[in-house]
Amino acid sequence: MVAEYLTARIRSIEPGLVQIIKLELERGVLRFAAGQYLNVVHPDGERIPFSIATPPSRLPQLELHFQPTPGHPQSALMEDALKGDSLRIEGPFGGTVLDKAKHTSLLFVCAGSGVAQALSMIESVPDESNRNFEIKVLWCCENVSATYVLKRFQALGAEVSKNLCVDPVRNSGSAGFRQLRHLVVSTSPFDAFLCGSPGFVWAVTDVLIGLGCSASNLHSDVYDYAPRGGSN
Repeated sequence: MVAEYLTARIRSIEPGLVQIIKLELERGVLRFAAGQYLNVVHPDGERIPFSIATPPSRLPQLELHFQPTPGHPQSALMEDALKGDSLRIEGPFGGTVLDKAKHTSLLFVCAGSGVAQALSMIESVPDESNRNFEIKVLWCCENVSATYVLKRFQALGAEVSKNLCVDPVRNSGSAGFRQLRHLVVSTSPFDAFLCGSPGFVWAVTDVLIGLGCSASNLHSDVYDYAPRGGSN
């Protein structure tokens, strides 16, 4: 898709460890597929990427999830951009999207605010009466504060297998990775969508490949913007 340059009014910002920014498009038309991301364009021209946390059906409303990080240049730029009453955005970007005609079983593995991308995709899938595949999601958080969209996660529906793991350990011995191994054993052949930081995504990739999963069934934007051998 060709990038579009749009203006979105800031409707509200919910405070917390991760801020939930609710927007409404004021100018332009945004056509995106669930799983894609957009850039917030700072007045000085710098681009700040965000997963679109809502499905296309909710347009013209949009939602972005922002975790302020002290000392991080892009975080400072976003905080500055939020001082106004609107944001300039461009997009959509990214090829990690659902193909409802192709996928037979879905596994989402998310860390922290990476759940934003997963929510957009899961909420865009027809309910159980209109599909013939299963959906499982594992959301890994370091602490309770990081479960910032817990109610929305729990409301995904009884037909979605929801697995939440809160564990500060961030290596392959964590409770989240143990739960991941259990889910893979108990899941029929699937496509996996990995949503989180490059370090998390590559660690999950190694676990899944080690369990016999095909690389062609693993999907993440990280594979494009932070390939193996690049900066994690």
